[in-house]
Order: sequence, then C-alpha cells, then structure tokens
Amino acid sequence: MSFYEDAKDKYQVAGSALTGKFHELRILYQTVKSTNTGDDLTQYTEDVKRIYRRANWQGALNQGATEALMA
Repeated sequence: MSFYEDAKDKYQVAGSALTGKFHELRILYQTVKSTNTGDDLTQYTEDVKRIYRRANWQGALNQGATEALMA
C-alpha cells in the first residue's frame, strides 16, 4: 500500500479544482487581452479576486492535499 493511498481522492479533488481555476484565469486573461487601451478593467479585477477567493476556499476544504501539492 502506498503512503499516499488514503489521500488519493483528496489529491484528485484538489487537482481538479486547481485546474478549473487555471482555466478560468486563462479565459479571463484572453478576455482582458482583447480589450482596448483605456477600457475600464474594474470588472475583470473583481473577477480575478473572485477566482482567487474561491480557489483559497476550496484549498481550505482540501487543505491536506493542497499543502502536499504545494510542498
């Protein structure tokens, strides 16, 4: 039995959540990149904050797996 076998599901959940946030940030980046100079970016700033808050909240739920991923 592997040392990490009991945490395998936590790693999968944490990895999927982080991958989802990465995709959200990538889409947001492309959206902002396509804006015109001088456009109001306030909404995009709020969007990125929301994504980070949700990623941190999900990380707290999967704290053990997230800490292991970051080690």
